[in-house]
Amino acid sequence: MATHANSTRVSAREVMKRAWRNYHLMTIPGAAFSRPMFAMALRNAWYSAKLEAQIVAEQAAAPELTPLEAAIDAVKYLPFHMSAAAAEASIRARHAVQA
Repeated sequence: MATHANSTRVSAREVMKRAWRNYHLMTIPGAAFSRPMFAMALRNAWYSAKLEAQIVAEQAAAPELTPLEAAIDAVKYLPFHMSAAAAEASIRARHAVQA
């Protein structure tokens, strides 16, 4: 399936299951089989499976943060009116006391 060095493998069986489930959700029960609708469901299933595999691979490759690094990383998302430098200094001081 996957041929590139940076790509991950995707289960074709799970993709087909998802495609059929999506197809049955998109169509009217009892209606005749619609090849274009199933093609769309299959494309969407492959796209979402590849995206999920990529997310899992990126999460596995991400380094594990220490509690200090995680706290400092959270400072990046403070509201504009709050001082990131002051919050980072406060976090570093608390961790220095604990260590």
